[in-house]
Amino acid sequence: MALKKFNPVTPSTRQLVIVDRSGLYKGKPVKGLTEGLTKSGGRNNHGRITARFIGGGYN
Repeated sequence: MALKKFNPVTPSTRQLVIVDRSGLYKGKPVKGLTEGLTKSGGRNNHGRITARFIGGGYN
């Protein structure tokens, strides 16, 4: 990954530096390196609601 610099055409582009991600892998995630997300429904380890407005999920 390289840094992409821009020509100073405007005051904002004078400071602009962006990470060039064109060399990164563009395919689907490798299944052996991924894991599922555990959904808690806003509950903590005691089973109590700790995050408001989260829950339900099935109609």
